[in-house]
Amino acid sequence: MDLKIQPTRRFSLKVPAEERHLAEIRDFVSEAGEKLLIPNRILANTKLAVDEACTNIIKHGYRDSSGSIEVVITGNGREFSISIKDQGRPFDLRNVQSPDLKMYVENRKRGGLGVFLMNQLMDEVRYRHGHDGNVLLMAKKLDRRRVRKRKTGDKPRRSLRFQYTLQTFGALALLITIAFTLVHVRQTRTLEEEMVGQARSGARSLSAPALGILTRPEPMSIEQTLLNQSIRATLKAHPEFRSVRVLDAAGRVWGSNQFQELFTRRGVPKAGIIRGS
Repeated sequence: MDLKIQPTRRFSLKVPAEERHLAEIRDFVSEAGEKLLIPNRILANTKLAVDEACTNIIKHGYRDSSGSIEVVITGNGREFSISIKDQGRPFDLRNVQSPDLKMYVENRKRGGLGVFLMNQLMDEVRYRHGHDGNVLLMAKKLDRRRVRKRKTGDKPRRSLRFQYTLQTFGALALLITIAFTLVHVRQTRTLEEEMVGQARSGARSLSAPALGILTRPEPMSIEQTLLNQSIRATLKAHPEFRSVRVLDAAGRVWGSNQFQELFTRRGVPKAGIIRGS
């Protein structure tokens, strides 16, 4: 494995510990991640982990007081870390036990999954409390491989025999393609019905978890976590599906197999809506 080594770069942001600044923090993480060449999927997971951490600081650390949050991102192409500092109430992550998701559903409990999500999305999560306040450190290693590119002046050399063989193969392939196309046209309607049936089956399996979050829309709730778990299970059961999204009437994404799509807005064409019979 050949990792690209870059000089260590550092980015920092300090904002008041208020919910209205969460969007600014997310934008800062996106900009820093792009400069550090962090892959999109890892960057989306990192934004989610940072958003959870900062939300907990605002709601619990500064519950009865005001203060600030400082986010520092450091990376070198092989790994990166995020340090989140605050002066609020101390909170030791080691005292938090892994949640029982089944109990959350049965008791309809909400919240309390922030630490669980951070540990799931990042490789390392550490906490320290000292005279300078609270410091939450999250780290992630990257597995970026180099891809060798052909030089500009390097052109493949082809003989006349190769060119004639290629032309003959092309003509045969064209004849075979025409023959298969004629057969395929007759089977298209049946295949479309099967695909729609599979899509309906997948949609029905998601109806219950989707209804839970759409009737009580609350970001990062247990209902949304269970919905995303159901989406991953649906994709595993139906490998022919490329992606699955759950949107509300306004087009806001509440569930998706791609973390970066959560809470964004998308338009759904009428032709793409599958209605049950």
